Order: sequence, then structure tokens, then C-alpha cells
Amino acid sequence: MRRVIVNGDLMTRGKLQCKQTGWVNGNNGICLRSRSRGVISDCDIFGNGWPNVAITSDVNAEIFRSRIHEGLMEGIKVAEGSRVKVVDSTIEQHNDKAVWVGQNCHVSLHQCRILDNTNAGMWIEPTGHGVLEQSCFEDNGYGGELAAIEIQGKAVIRRCRIRRNYMGIRSVGSVIVKLLNVSGNANGAFVLVHKGAVGAAERGFGESA
Repeated sequence: MRRVIVNGDLMTRGKLQCKQTGWVNGNNGICLRSRSRGVISDCDIFGNGWPNVAITSDVNAEIFRSRIHEGLMEGIKVAEGSRVKVVDSTIEQHNDKAVWVGQNCHVSLHQCRILDNTNAGMWIEPTGHGVLEQSCFEDNGYGGELAAIEIQGKAVIRRCRIRRNYMGIRSVGSVIVKLLNVSGNANGAFVLVHKGAVGAAERGFGESA
């Protein structure tokens, strides 16, 4: 078991496990920062006191085929202008949000499973951007009375399954949706708040990222 902090480039493939038990110094499992570049694939990251994966300060990172789970805070926290692509990964059983997208950050999820997190499955801050494709959000938000996807910035959501959450999608910002399967959410499928806006389109903001 080990903790990884990166200020340069990270490429890890195979059977890396990153774990800290309890609130040990409030440590992350993997922390990418200060304009680092990283590729994380086929890893098991779990049980950390701060976010299991923290990505901050203009970082570009990709995560493939990994399981990120049982964290005491967020699963993946992205901040300070960073960009992250997550593919074919499971993010589950966190005491906070599964994926937190900070201001001026861009996060895309492709064929991911976001399951059984206490707070939102994905939280997008103002000026944050999210692209969600062919991903599954189930059983999220009951502890914090939050939606599976909480949008204050902008989001494109295509071909996702969103079911059995406290709420499906809640948008204060702008969201473009395409071919969703939304069912069985306890407090509604889609809620617009204040100046929240929704549209249906094949392409939208953030698509080329």
C-alpha cells in the first residue's frame, strides 16, 4: 500500500494500490498537482482520508479501468483549471461526492459506474464543465439529499442511465441532454433551479475536449 504525490509526470499501469487507513494525516491516495500530466490505469484506490484522487493546479490526467472506492471524502476532486478524462472506471461508496469538478475545470466520464455515494455522483461548480457519456449513476445522494448530477456550471449528458438516486439531475447552470434513461429517482428525474437551462442537441460545449 502506498501514497503517491506527483509534481511531474505519472504513468502507472497494473496493480498499484493506494490506501491510507482512517484519517492518517488527511492524505490523498494519488495527488497530481502543479501542471503535472498523469495516466492511471488498472488501479485500486480506496480508503483515503482526503480525496482518493486529488488533481489540482493546471493538471492534465487520464484514468482508465480503475476502481476508486470507500473514501472518507470525494472519490476524484479536480480543481484550479485541471482537465481529467475517466474511462471504464467505477467510483463508489464515498462519504462525500464521487466526482467534484471545480471552477474552470473540465471532466469527462465515459462508460463509468458511479454508485452508492453519500452525496452527489457528480458536482460541477460554476464555470466548471462536465461531459458524461454512456455512464451509470445509481443509489447516490441520499446522505446529503443531493441529485446524482448537480450542475452549477455546464454539462453535456449523453446515453447515461440515472436511476434509484435521491434525485436524478438538478441544474442551476446549463445542461444539454441526449437519450437518457432516468427512472426510479426518489425526488424527481430533472429539477431546474433559478436560471437553470436545459436543451437537447447532438453536440454542445466541451465536445472537442
